[in-house]
Amino acid sequence: MPRLSIPKGTNPRGLLRLAGLLDGFAARDLPLDLMNAKPGASISPRTAIRYAMRCLGKSRDEVAAATSADMRLFFCSQAFKDVVDLDFWRSGGQPVEVEVEVEDEAPVAPVAPAAGGGLDALLGGIIASQVAAQVEAALSKRPAVDPAEVARIAREAVQVVTVQVQRAGEAPRVVEGLHHTRFPRLLELLAAGLHVYLYGPAGTGKSSAAKNAASSLGLAFGSTGKVDSKYDLVGFRDAHGRVVRTAFREVWEHGGLFLLDEMDRSDPSAVLALNNGLATGALDFPDGTVTKHPSTVIVAGGNTRLSGGDRTYTGAVAQDASVADRFAFLAWGYDERLERALAGEDMLDWVLFVQGVRKAAAKLRIDVLATPRASISGAALLRRGDRREDVEDETLWKGLDPTMVAKIRAEVG
Repeated sequence: MPRLSIPKGTNPRGLLRLAGLLDGFAARDLPLDLMNAKPGASISPRTAIRYAMRCLGKSRDEVAAATSADMRLFFCSQAFKDVVDLDFWRSGGQPVEVEVEVEDEAPVAPVAPAAGGGLDALLGGIIASQVAAQVEAALSKRPAVDPAEVARIAREAVQVVTVQVQRAGEAPRVVEGLHHTRFPRLLELLAAGLHVYLYGPAGTGKSSAAKNAASSLGLAFGSTGKVDSKYDLVGFRDAHGRVVRTAFREVWEHGGLFLLDEMDRSDPSAVLALNNGLATGALDFPDGTVTKHPSTVIVAGGNTRLSGGDRTYTGAVAQDASVADRFAFLAWGYDERLERALAGEDMLDWVLFVQGVRKAAAKLRIDVLATPRASISGAALLRRGDRREDVEDETLWKGLDPTMVAKIRAEVG
């Protein structure tokens, strides 16, 4: 496998320029065959991306094994975008030269000057030839990689969240994992003893975040969906006078995190029954008043701000303002980097399409829930070999009028 070194002093933007990848480029714009240079370029997109991967700490084996899908995903990662803004490739704060091994890649011939292009075209061809000769001839030393910097970039690239939280009377906990970008704030609010209402579009991972928060904080977890009666929460006495306990009762009495999912679809009077307990820490159950355990916190989830239904979420019900006042509100929107990571690097083209549909539908005001669920479930179906048309119909369009589908496709481009 031949070795290729970019000439000393070539900065990241210069490297992109050599490959014809400049501002405004998206992964979907990359040539399907990354081996081929774009017109006017002196190196291929594959070379530029492989070189960047090597500079950011990827091993030779990882770079050599990277597929086109891997490179497309890397190209649109935040780590790649950040390094493009630097003046030099750096390791430990020092400019470095980085060697990259390019698998089965032949030298890219410089683009010949256009016929009749005059002196400018001729000079352009000479400069391209000189650059190509430098690229082919230069051999660099192995990079001096700063492990701490590589670890930082790697964490950012894969959306790993690291946060230290401390609940009252407990030792600090360091939490690290693949999470939503707002997950650290959720942990901070819960560690402070606040009850939190997560609101945002469908499929953003609100329920999963609540469960992960319980695990991260070392708390027991309980949950319920839409609540139709206060007895769904506090329990009741059956026909024999026996007290029927609920998951909410267990968490309230013994500690933990309780998820009140679909709070904005619950009966307002049922939720209102919690008010006194949330305010005073003591709640009435069928067999008496029970004081809230010191570690108990409640996370509620919904698609609206508790003010009632809208054009998309018609089933939402307005909740009493006094209930809303007892929760800290935390917006939980789409995290597209996390979405790409969960769907898988090999399905980047599909995820980018779903995200494009999401933006186009919002612009056209067409009701399509192009959620991360569509990205993740669609990726799983495509990975097993299902037809793309079927996957789109089943996970994305879901019976949408064909005329609307055509409008969205035209907007996505």
